[in-house]
Amino acid sequence: MNLSGIQKQVVRTCGEYGLLPPGSRVVCGVSGGKDSMALVTVLASLQDRLSFELTAAVYITGSYDLIPEPLPAPTAEYLSSLGVRLTQRPITCEAEAAPLSCYRCAALRRKALLEAARDEGASVLAVAHTADDAAETALLELLSKGTWSALAPKRDYFGAVTLVRPLIGVEGKAVEAYAARRRIPLAASRCPLALTSRRAAARDLLRECRSRFPDAAENLLKAVNRYKYEE
Repeated sequence: MNLSGIQKQVVRTCGEYGLLPPGSRVVCGVSGGKDSMALVTVLASLQDRLSFELTAAVYITGSYDLIPEPLPAPTAEYLSSLGVRLTQRPITCEAEAAPLSCYRCAALRRKALLEAARDEGASVLAVAHTADDAAETALLELLSKGTWSALAPKRDYFGAVTLVRPLIGVEGKAVEAYAARRRIPLAASRCPLALTSRRAAARDLLRECRSRFPDAAENLLKAVNRYKYEE
């Protein structure tokens, strides 16, 4: 099989950080957006090459308002065409807590995904954060907390499930182009804060930085990683 650019980068990243050990059972978190749908497509294509099993795609039906809403049919049917089983789970939270803050929503969704992975008997949960997401997080942490921090390629939870980010070395524009080329049916975001959150502000600022300094995102991550190893 001839690999595309994004497939090659995922293979490299998985090899460098040991993200998908041979024989591992993997579930992939999907939101219906371009990043997660591109990731599940790539993972489905690499199972034999990397000797892992993609057991399911997990979609969290609740959002900031805790109102369950299933994955749109065209997107669900696309997953089926890949041979990927879809499981849908709600956020577990008291209804009185709605609407959720961005931080609380993200934490509860991550918890639900990890619990789904554990229930599926999977040792690995793959999520679709890209290099752009990592740079935005680093900028957000610096501006809001005064700390150097970035998304790790992998992190252990529960002592049994490892969260991995196979797209961490792939730029967002490459993911977008891949999803468009494959004509992947996407689901629109339901989040009303998608364009006004602090993360959105960091994304806009990073875009402005890139217009003046094309390597801004890459250099930001280099600085964060270098800092981790300095006293």
